Amino acid sequence: MAKGIITTLLLILSLSGWISGTFFYFQAKENDKFLMEKNLDNSLNIISQMLQRNNNDDGVIEQINLSINKGWTAHTGPLTTLCENDRDRLLTIVTKINAEQICNLVPKGKYY
Repeated sequence: MAKGIITTLLLILSLSGWISGTFFYFQAKENDKFLMEKNLDNSLNIISQMLQRNNNDDGVIEQINLSINKGWTAHTGPLTTLCENDRDRLLTIVTKINAEQICNLVPKGKYY
């Protein structure tokens, strides 16, 4: 009887690590999704503030070119983040044609 109880307890103990590990893995994945969502929100806010004074398509492209030429990574970084991770968010503040041009202009890389 005692042997069966010890065996059962050891089995439960050995499986608890796998169960805990699986739980933490899925929680980490959910955390990564949440952080990326907030990162994209931040990038969109930065870009919308940068472009708020531009009323036309040419003004938007001119502002992006200025940011790239001056090396303003505070602007080009969020643009790259939006272009590489969620271009649909960028489309909420610029036209589709501008989004294509912007994403072709900005440097490629990972800006988070």
